[in-house]
Amino acid sequence: VAPEKIVRKGRLEPGRTFLVDTRQGRIIPDDEIKAELASLHPYQEWLDDGLVYLDDLPPQFPLVPQGGGEPEAIYRAEVKAIFFMLAPGEPAHAGDGGKVRVTFADGRVIEGIRDGADAKHGFFLVPLDAARKNTHRIYVAREATSDIKDG
Repeated sequence: VAPEKIVRKGRLEPGRTFLVDTRQGRIIPDDEIKAELASLHPYQEWLDDGLVYLDDLPPQFPLVPQGGGEPEAIYRAEVKAIFFMLAPGEPAHAGDGGKVRVTFADGRVIEGIRDGADAKHGFFLVPLDAARKNTHRIYVAREATSDIKDG
C-alpha cells in the first residue's frame, strides 16, 4: 500500500471499536460509535430506576433462588458476604484500593484489595485469588466481621 493512501496506523486496543463506512468513505471512531449507540435508549434512566443500594435494603428482603422457586426471606443482619461471580470469559480485575484482611465473626478469613468506596454497612473487595476462584468481587457486611485490617 502506498504511504500516501494510509489514513491511520496503529492497533485496535481492547474494548475499542472502529467502523469502516464505505458509503461515507470514512472510518468512524470508537467514541462516535458508542455515543450514537448510547443515545438510542435511555440507558441511564433504566439504570437509575433499577439500581438498589445494598445499604438501602430493609432489614429483611426476599431473594429468589438462582434456579427458580419461591422467594426466601434474607435478613441483612445474617448476611456475611455476597459473592459476585465473573461472567464467562470475563477477566478478573484488580481492586482500586489498598490491601485488606477481613476476619469474620465465625473465624473465617478473606484477603483482597478494596474496590470502590466504603458504604455504611459494608464494602467491596476483590479477593487475592479472584481469577482462580472465578470471583469478580465480594461485598463484605461489616456487622459480620470481628476484625478488618488494612495494609
